[in-house]
Amino acid sequence: MATVVKRHLLNELDRYFTERGFTRSSDRFYGDRYDRAVSGGRQSIAISSHLRKPVLVLDAAFASIRLHEVENEVFRFERDSKLINEHDALQRSTIGTRLDKHEVFKTATGRYAITTLDDCQRVGERYARDMIGMAERFWRLVPNPEAILSKLAKVPGEARKYAGTDFFAASRAIVLTRMLRGDSEARQFADAVLSRLSGEQKLELSQWKTRAFGAWSAVHRDKRAVPGELPPNRQ
Repeated sequence: MATVVKRHLLNELDRYFTERGFTRSSDRFYGDRYDRAVSGGRQSIAISSHLRKPVLVLDAAFASIRLHEVENEVFRFERDSKLINEHDALQRSTIGTRLDKHEVFKTATGRYAITTLDDCQRVGERYARDMIGMAERFWRLVPNPEAILSKLAKVPGEARKYAGTDFFAASRAIVLTRMLRGDSEARQFADAVLSRLSGEQKLELSQWKTRAFGAWSAVHRDKRAVPGELPPNRQ
């Protein structure tokens, strides 16, 4: 029964989200997410639910922004892992937040609870309207890469609520700093962040920084090479 209800619910959500420019992607591991293309990336609302027999309850959605260039660079310099592949990297966001305002109240009052198929249209429309409204408010806080950087640069600490871990926030902030302000400022920022971190997060970021700046520096050396000559590292 839960599967049938979920299918009907998704049909209702599809209708509401599609009218507002979103398309749904569904993944066995990552679940259901509604995406809308923006310049250089996408805005997304990932939905989730849990079964509280006999009721299907919709949980707070996760709103995010993905900047493709940033995510490609972050993943490019991560250490190889059998647990993370390119498909996994494509699911990532650059910055995001859980849309959980007053969530305890909404769960307790059954605002997003579905008991029968007849509930799907009413609850689905209410949920989609509420989540899109909250997501739009979040997206207005980070309308461009500079605004995103201002949130992710606060490492360690506040940036975790937008990126999950200090490493995820810092690596994205480093890439953004390089994109917006150049290699020199990106390196200074990276060094400053590393001086504030400790433990596993510091080690992971330090190794990532070494790989990233090594590759970026090699690109500059190649560009400065004399035309017709091989760069020193390729001779």
